[in-house]
Amino acid sequence: PDGNRNAETIMIDPLTLDIYIVSKESVTKVYRTACPYTFHAAPTFDVDTLEVVTSFTFDTAVGGDISPDGKEILIKRYHLIYYWSRDEGQTIDEALEADIRTVPYVIEPQGEAVCWASDLSGYYTLSEGSHPHLYLYPRLYPTDVLIEESNPDVFSLGQNYPNPFNPSTTIKYSIPAVGNENFRSVQLKVYDILGKEVATLVNKEQQAGNYEVHFNASDLPSGMYLYKIQAGEFSAVQKMMLLK
Repeated sequence: PDGNRNAETIMIDPLTLDIYIVSKESVTKVYRTACPYTFHAAPTFDVDTLEVVTSFTFDTAVGGDISPDGKEILIKRYHLIYYWSRDEGQTIDEALEADIRTVPYVIEPQGEAVCWASDLSGYYTLSEGSHPHLYLYPRLYPTDVLIEESNPDVFSLGQNYPNPFNPSTTIKYSIPAVGNENFRSVQLKVYDILGKEVATLVNKEQQAGNYEVHFNASDLPSGMYLYKIQAGEFSAVQKMMLLK
């Protein structure tokens, strides 16, 4: 509906059979054509007009897939894979309006494909070029949410909220770009008061932006805990209190 667009991502909703196309360059837009579709015998120049259902501020969407049960969505960029879950009764359009989450991914040369395993045990990625490797990422549920894809001025680790908490709390942190480097290896870990590690909340590369991570301490006893972030040369520690 808005002219020619470069797009490399096509997804089919297994619940409705609607087709979704995600544009690649500039502002990423998601287009939908509802089932049943109009098919034309070649040669013909008749086309169906797609509907824009949502858009994102990021670009370079190079692949995507909707899980076989229709409950989960992946959209891949060159350096990241984004994840959304879909509640019962939601459309894909509505699910994509939720906060963007990321799932584990190791950067590949020209990595442009992602798809769910048919048994939902994880997802596959694949690169372009000759003799590419097929990678399987076993299922790991995402915990960190990218709140805003931007460039904060400084690194920061916020105070968890609520605090004291029982049993869940939220931790916010910010990662700025430094020079031309827009990605950082980030670790966020939780320790007990004696310094013993009790949880790893984040352990991967992340782009510049503002994040929040949810921590569930239902398996831990009451007491004081420390959480520490390490992102490149930046390091910070905060305290939090679990009261059951």
